[in-house]
Amino acid sequence: MALERGQVHLRSSGLLTLRDEQLVRFGTLEPHQVIRSSLANGDRYGPALRTLGLPPDLAVLACSTFVAAAGYGIPDLAAGTGYTSYHALALPDLRHLPGKHRHSYELWPTATIGGRPDPRDPVHFDLVIAVLPLAEIAARTGSPGQRRELRRRLLPRFAPLLAAFQGPYPIPPD
Repeated sequence: MALERGQVHLRSSGLLTLRDEQLVRFGTLEPHQVIRSSLANGDRYGPALRTLGLPPDLAVLACSTFVAAAGYGIPDLAAGTGYTSYHALALPDLRHLPGKHRHSYELWPTATIGGRPDPRDPVHFDLVIAVLPLAEIAARTGSPGQRRELRRRLLPRFAPLLAAFQGPYPIPPD
């Protein structure tokens, strides 16, 4: 089966031991902006869902992260992105987040089909915040009031996770 350009698939492996690694996020941590982005990309996970044996009518709400590991330092991860700062979360801390949704956070080793290969793919992980029926996020294309209500309902899932990231820290020199 051919994969469509722009679709997210799971890599067969990733550098992750859940010991001392640091999860790195570039860009905003403002919950409503992260929710908007996550909703906009939630239907691009068809290949990943197939790999996991999950039905295709699901939306994956996630944010893009990297794991700082040997050979993939912060300057390497930031190279060519235009970002001047990053946020970080120690991977063991991900397991100890407060709130009723802490058990739903998962790290999926992902890559996007299409374009040129990204040398950071071996340490790219989507931090999955929720997997929901596509029908449940249909309001993402609704009226402004419907979109606002959807973000309000999703906020308790996103806010504790995003608040756990430390920073912003400046990108260190090479």
